[in-house]
Amino acid sequence: MRKHDLQNCRAVFISDLHLGFRLSNATACLELLKQIQPERLYLVGDTIDGWRLMHRWFLPSEHQQVLQRLSEMQLAGCEIVLLPGNHDDFLRHPDFKNERRCPKHEPIFSAIGNQLETFTWAEDTIHTTGSGKRLLVIHGDLFDNVEKRTKGLSVWGSRIFDRILWVLPTKLCHQIRRFFKWFMARPESIRQRLIEETVKRDCDGFVYGHIHQPCISQQDRVLSINLGDWVENESFLVEHQNGTLELINFGKPLATVGPELPGLAASSAKTG
Repeated sequence: MRKHDLQNCRAVFISDLHLGFRLSNATACLELLKQIQPERLYLVGDTIDGWRLMHRWFLPSEHQQVLQRLSEMQLAGCEIVLLPGNHDDFLRHPDFKNERRCPKHEPIFSAIGNQLETFTWAEDTIHTTGSGKRLLVIHGDLFDNVEKRTKGLSVWGSRIFDRILWVLPTKLCHQIRRFFKWFMARPESIRQRLIEETVKRDCDGFVYGHIHQPCISQQDRVLSINLGDWVENESFLVEHQNGTLELINFGKPLATVGPELPGLAASSAKTG
């Protein structure tokens, strides 16, 4: 992807950056952010890994530089839209929504609150493409029965994952995490619930994160785009000025969707 292709774009969507987690590819994300200056940037949940920061503080300079770059982009005219996920669910706390503070998570706000409080906050939002198509933008964890009914189990699993990272190869740890994600959360069930929600809101498709599997698909003329993540992947979605959507991973296009949704202009792909 050439740099000028990214400079002149309408919107960029990034999910699951997990700043505060030592496996976050913050350096790669920073390189991307230095290349782009879209009209709007969507941070689609789990931007900050509050679960891990509250358990064990880890926020190296590379992670802080990402937040600094986001602030620079905002000052240059890019609207930054911040959506919450399960790992940064402190953003849903009434104190944050009303006062941009949350006493329970004061260490996080003391360190990075000045960057977060200036962004546009939304639980979810609808993005209208340049060709007039409506896309529901949402993290997706609220459609995950494990997160809704047994959140403590998910937090516990995250801590176990942190521990095994110290004794097992990273690739094997990711394979274990994906298996339990599939076994417990059933990503296809999450996608089906999101399809129903998208139809209910009279949208043409939806953009989400949470399951860490970058892919584009369509069902019943509803476009489904998962943004992937910045732990196992380096994936994001860009909307070009003509309304074309392009899902990119490790700098290479995975799939392209033309302005007249739905209809894949290239076959979608998954990374494992």
